[in-house]
Amino acid sequence: MVELPRLRMQDVVEALAARPPGESLPDALRAAVGEVSLELGEETASLKRFEKLLAANPEMRDRLLGEQADYVPEVAGTIALRLGREADDLGTRVAATAITGTVRVALEQWCLRSGGETTTQALQRALAALTPLFESLAEGGSVPGRG
Repeated sequence: MVELPRLRMQDVVEALAARPPGESLPDALRAAVGEVSLELGEETASLKRFEKLLAANPEMRDRLLGEQADYVPEVAGTIALRLGREADDLGTRVAATAITGTVRVALEQWCLRSGGETTTQALQRALAALTPLFESLAEGGSVPGRG
């Protein structure tokens, strides 16, 4: 079986963990995802085939979503270190889930629409929507709207 290119959450986690400690979570995440997504740049046609295959194959898509959910604890652990929070804290787990879901949705949308953006630009734009959550958590707050 041929391995089709895709953005792997393990690569994102490793790139995020390697970012400088004083860097804010939004900046570190943008840099980490940018670094990992650059590797996909030359594989855009294959990535689009992979996403179309996922759309046409619910079992394969479910398996990928299950893999994505499996990475939430690891993403939470990595961002907890950066935020000075516990990995099992509600806000940390919400942020980790939001990151993994945002990456998945951004790639799906990029493949379906492909309006001249690169994968990196699409991912950066999608992750920017999470900035208020990250800022609230960095300031010691909770999930926005929860007080």
